[in-house]
Amino acid sequence: MSVLAWGACAPHVFVPPSGPGEPFPDAAEAWAEAARACRGASTYAATIRVHGRAGPDRLNATMIGLVTAGDQISLTVPMMFGPPVFILGGTASSATLWLPRDRRVLTARADEIVEAVTGLRLTPRALLAILSGCVGQSRSMSGSLRYGKLGEITADDARVFVERQADRWRITRGLVGGLIVDYQDLQGDWPRVLRVTTEAGRSPAVDLTMSIEQIEVNVTHPARDFVVSAAADAAPMSLEELRAAGPLREKK
Repeated sequence: MSVLAWGACAPHVFVPPSGPGEPFPDAAEAWAEAARACRGASTYAATIRVHGRAGPDRLNATMIGLVTAGDQISLTVPMMFGPPVFILGGTASSATLWLPRDRRVLTARADEIVEAVTGLRLTPRALLAILSGCVGQSRSMSGSLRYGKLGEITADDARVFVERQADRWRITRGLVGGLIVDYQDLQGDWPRVLRVTTEAGRSPAVDLTMSIEQIEVNVTHPARDFVVSAAADAAPMSLEELRAAGPLREKK
């Protein structure tokens, strides 16, 4: 399995600007242009290399992920040899995690399982919005300001920051649900590297960098892609047991 090393000297976390700012009369047009591609993403599949920290744990793994605007999720952590570390599939309200190496199985809400393994409590739709570059899911704007080259859009569920890059508006950062999202490498329509950190004072503190490859957007996936079949003799496990097992934890 391909992994990335986590260095001791991570870049500084983005600090949202404060103060009165200046009027941003082109905010609606800038946001529409910057979010055009990600708003149109109904399915998103990619290989995601994750490294960083979630609470006291150092995470380092490669995942093959699929999320949809219909709140479906499929997530696999493959190994070079033998069965995967885990396979996750289902919907926001009911997802199944199967650990074939340990022969354990868990059924819970998708966001509860995602939080247990990554520290990030995200539904499939919320994960789609972050990975595709939109930050949040809302399209309703309640306010806007300009801070130099950085434009701020206040949406119902997020603060979204846009900048002009290569003669077009791009979403480069944002805040959503207590998370700071920093898109560090934008290629074409989709982020290739992004960093997600928890806002100061939130526990557990999470600081994860995701490097993304093999992106496929708006590909139709059959229902079976979101179904996980555990072995008949699989032993049930709890969310607490899953957190303790730390399937994404870096192996020493």
